[in-house]
Amino acid sequence: ARYQSLSRAADVAERDVVAIQQNRQQGLASVLDFRTAETNLLATQSGILKAIFDEQVALAQWDLASGRYFQFSDDTTAKVH
Repeated sequence: ARYQSLSRAADVAERDVVAIQQNRQQGLASVLDFRTAETNLLATQSGILKAIFDEQVALAQWDLASGRYFQFSDDTTAKVH
C-alpha cells in the first residue's frame, strides 16, 4: 500500500516538474520553483526505494525467523551408499 501511494505521488510530482519547467521557460516560474519541484520528486522516489528496501528486509527477517534456509544434516533415515 505504501509503495502504491508513493508511486502515485511520484507520478504527480513528475507532472509538476514538467509543468513548472514549461512555466519557467515562459517566465512564469522561478528557478527556485523548479528546484523545489525536483526536490519533491526526488524525495518521493527516495521514499519508493526505502519502501522496497524495508519490504525486502522484512522478508529476509521472516525467512530467518521461520528457518526457511536451515538444513539439518542429522537425518537418520538417509542411507549412504
